[in-house]
Amino acid sequence: MDSRVVSERLAEAFRHFMLYTPPDRVNRCLRTLLIEYIGHNKDFLSPEFDDWMDDLSLLFSLLDTAAKETRGWYDTDDNEIQLHKGPEEGTEAHEENAEGI
Repeated sequence: MDSRVVSERLAEAFRHFMLYTPPDRVNRCLRTLLIEYIGHNKDFLSPEFDDWMDDLSLLFSLLDTAAKETRGWYDTDDNEIQLHKGPEEGTEAHEENAEGI
């Protein structure tokens, strides 16, 4: 059995991120940065680059899942958050939604 436990502080930070940051936008930004980095440094990549890619692959997978699960939460225009469409803080729906994250 896995004895690792997510602390309340980490869970709250993740809930806050998910409520106010569109994961698909973060995903696109990180992928673009990665392509730019590789394009400019392809001849000089770090020996740890394969390990970085493994970690980033897991992060991209998490962001892909988060984007699917939060579809419709955000009104976006040109990658800028215009209005958060999730449940209002302090409401029962918000609390239920935050618990599910």
